[in-house]
Amino acid sequence: VPDTTYVNEIIASAHDENVVYVAFNNHKRGDFKPYLLKSTNQGKKWKSIAANLPERGSLYAIAEDPKVADLLFVGTEFSCFATVDGGKYWRKLSSGLPTVAVRDINIQERENDLVIATFGRGFYIMDDYSALRELSPEVLEEEAHLFSVRDAFQYLPYSPIAASKSISWLGPKGFQGETYYLGDNPEFGAAFTYFLQEGYKSLEDIREEEEGDRRKEGEDVFYPAYEQLSAEEEQKAAFLIFTVRDANGEVVDEVRSSPRKGINRVYWDLKYPDIDNVSKGKGDPTSNLSSGIMVLPGDYTVELARSVDGAITPLAKPVSFKVKDLNNRTLPATDPAAMLAYHRELSDLSKNANAMRATFSELNERLEYYQAALRLVDKPDLGQQVDALADKLKALRHQLYGDPIKRKLEIDQAPALTRRINTAIWTGMSSLSDPTKTSSMVKAIAEEQLGPVMATLRSIMENEVPAIDKMLDGARAPWTPGRVIGPGGK
Repeated sequence: VPDTTYVNEIIASAHDENVVYVAFNNHKRGDFKPYLLKSTNQGKKWKSIAANLPERGSLYAIAEDPKVADLLFVGTEFSCFATVDGGKYWRKLSSGLPTVAVRDINIQERENDLVIATFGRGFYIMDDYSALRELSPEVLEEEAHLFSVRDAFQYLPYSPIAASKSISWLGPKGFQGETYYLGDNPEFGAAFTYFLQEGYKSLEDIREEEEGDRRKEGEDVFYPAYEQLSAEEEQKAAFLIFTVRDANGEVVDEVRSSPRKGINRVYWDLKYPDIDNVSKGKGDPTSNLSSGIMVLPGDYTVELARSVDGAITPLAKPVSFKVKDLNNRTLPATDPAAMLAYHRELSDLSKNANAMRATFSELNERLEYYQAALRLVDKPDLGQQVDALADKLKALRHQLYGDPIKRKLEIDQAPALTRRINTAIWTGMSSLSDPTKTSSMVKAIAEEQLGPVMATLRSIMENEVPAIDKMLDGARAPWTPGRVIGPGGK
C-alpha cells in the first residue's frame, strides 16, 4: 500500500478480537487499485485479501457477516462484491445492481438484508442474503441445493395509494410522481432460494451450440433433418418443481419455475391452488396454477425436484419452514380452522357461480345461432321452442344481473344474485378475521338463491337444448355451436 494512502474504512471482526480489516483508497492520486488488508494479530502484521477483485476499482466500504466470519462484502467504484471464503475469491453482486460506486454497506441483522448506499444518494437492498452463509465447496459440487427458508409472514397485501402490480408501468407509487418517495416491499410469501449447478439444455439448445462451434471453426452448417426438428418440437420443456407440504405431509401447493443456473429464488404466495375456475394456459405443465384461499399458519416443508423429458427426479431433501401470523390484526380470528372452512365454502360458492355464468353465457350464444338459423328454416314449432328459450334466458338475466330498465330509471329493486355472490365472496375472502354476521347472512342468501338458478340452467341444458338441436338436425339447418356433425357432413 503506498505511503499515506487514505484509510477509507477499518472494522474489527465480530468473531475474533484479533482480526481487523482495512479498506484503503488512493484514487485521489490516480491509483485505482483495490487495497484490502486483513490482520489476525490486532494489526501487527497484514496480508492482502483483494485476490481477484478487479485491478481498477477503488475500495470504499467493507462489512463482515455477523454469523459467518468468512462471509465478507466490499463496496468498490464499480459495484459490490462478496466472498464466502474469507477473501480467497470474490464474486460481483450484479443482479439488480448497476455498475455504480458503492460507498457504504450495512447489514440489517433481523431480516438478514444487505443494504448498500451508492454514490448519488441511492440505496439498494438485497432481501435475505442468508443463503450465502450456507454456500460451500460441497454445495457447489451438488447438482442442486435448496437453502434454508426463513419464516414467512401471512397477511393480505394492501396499498393505501391504490398502486397495483397489475399495472406494471404504474409502479409502487401509483400516480404520486417522483416527488413522493416509496420503495418496493419485499416479495410477499415464502422465499425458496436454490442453487443449480447447470441448466438443462434442450435438444434445440444443444444443436444451436454445436452449429455455433462449427461456424467458429469455419465448418459447414447444414439445415437440420426432419427427424431432428421433429424431436426438438416434441421434446417437453424442462422445469423445476417446488412441492409444499403441511405438517401432515399432505401436498398443499406446487411452485414451478424454469431451471436457471446459479443461485435463484422463487416465491410461494401462501395459498392453496384456485379451485374456482380453470384458466386457459394452465394446462401447460411449466406454468403455475392460479392462487386460491390462504393457508393456515403452521409448519410446512418444501422439496425440490426437476422434470426433464417428462421424467420427474428429486433434487433436494425437504426443508422445513413456518408460516406465521403477522400479529398486527385488530380482530384476529378466534378459530383459524373455522375461518379456513368458511373460506372453503366461499370458494365452492365462487366455483358454482363461475359455472353458472359460463353456462348462461353459452346458452345466450347458442340462442343467437338458433335465431339466425330460424331465418333459413320454415318450422313454426321450432320457432316457438326458440322463443320460449329466449324468454327463460331473459328472466334469468334479470335474476342474475337485475332489470336494466329499472337501473336506468333508478327504480329500487332487490340486489341481483351476482351482486350478492360477489359481495359475499369479497367480504369473506378479503379478511383473515372471523366472518361477520352480515357476511354470513349474505352468503346464505346467495347460496339459497343460486340453487334454483343452477337447477333451471341444468334443465335447459339437459332437455330444451337437445330438443332444439334435434329439430334443427331434422330440418337440415346450418350447423350451430354444440351440435355434433353427423356422417357425410349432415
